[in-house]
Amino acid sequence: IVDVLFFLVRLPCWFAISWVQFFYRCVVPKRKSIRGQVAMVTGAGAGIGQLICVRLARLGCRVAAWDISSEGLEATRRLVAEACGSSGSVQFESFICDVASREACYSVAKETLNRMGRVDIVVNNAGIVQGKKLLDSDDDKTEKLYRVNLLSHYWITKALLPHMLSRGSGHLFYTASCAGWIGASHLSDYCASKAADVIFAESLQSELRSCYPNARIPVTTLCPYLIRTGMFQGCNSPIEWLFPSLDPAYVADRAVAAILAEESLVAVPRIVYCFIALKTVLPNPAYEALQKLGNVDQFMLPFRGSVSSSKAKAN
Repeated sequence: IVDVLFFLVRLPCWFAISWVQFFYRCVVPKRKSIRGQVAMVTGAGAGIGQLICVRLARLGCRVAAWDISSEGLEATRRLVAEACGSSGSVQFESFICDVASREACYSVAKETLNRMGRVDIVVNNAGIVQGKKLLDSDDDKTEKLYRVNLLSHYWITKALLPHMLSRGSGHLFYTASCAGWIGASHLSDYCASKAADVIFAESLQSELRSCYPNARIPVTTLCPYLIRTGMFQGCNSPIEWLFPSLDPAYVADRAVAAILAEESLVAVPRIVYCFIALKTVLPNPAYEALQKLGNVDQFMLPFRGSVSSSKAKAN
């Protein structure tokens, strides 16, 4: 009974301290220095991954860029050079890797450590989408989707985490999606993979906290809404006035800011937090009505496939 009473007394204190810290950080954001650190980014040849590489390089990171496309990596190299000028403080190394392959993930992780000497920040960003109804989906493509969107996170983390633990520091970043919280038609495999990403990162954070208390390795999960890249070609936000599709540069800025602030869960835009909360409290018929109002069931109908574009700007 004494233990229960002690817990009940401490609980509101924890809540109060957490809220004070939250509001304080809203006013005075935390911002650590990552100059001189090595940041490894998957899916670095296009889209958000490419823009994250540019921003990390600007902050003085040495960038280890992973992608399956050599052309995409070369485009990223040019963007980094354009953004950083002739400064010799930035080192960019590219690594060809198909993250759908377990063997490739472990092999390239080892190569990255050998060539870069260390890895301080791991950005698991690579992702693909199939965009089919369950009964129309291709099993091989579905399996590849899970390998890229989810299993690669396991493999890469497992390959590089021992190095971070030996040094007592690091940062693990995972690009998930709002689709990891809100299911949508034609996206059953994609939504499931992103939901698993969210819970994997949360579980890993708990494991690091409980099993390795002396290591400082924050875990960040980014859950963006629809981004205007080639991944969801043809699709537009079903409720543009409330949930406008996101500018890739803004999402990349938010991702890097989350790393600097060591945030845990980041939904973009912030209003997504409200819908996540509503999902937990609304009766199912009310939640389904909300989805219909938001036209979630029709979102993927104009989908024309994914287009990998490396024609970004270093803005």
